[in-house]
Amino acid sequence: MKSLRDLPLTTKFFIGIGLIVVFFWMLFNILIYVNLRDSVIEQTYEKTDILFSHIQATVEYT
Repeated sequence: MKSLRDLPLTTKFFIGIGLIVVFFWMLFNILIYVNLRDSVIEQTYEKTDILFSHIQATVEYT
């Protein structure tokens, strides 16, 4: 394999652009994952509260 110094300038440029794109793609995916994870956890707690309130209302009714 050629060393990085022996590669043409255009190849170095495309490797650099590729690394930058991969870095920002990974950063974007991590941010989306964290945002969606928090959203799903919050929705789960809301639905659980609704379910428990229905159960408690049923218990109090009987």
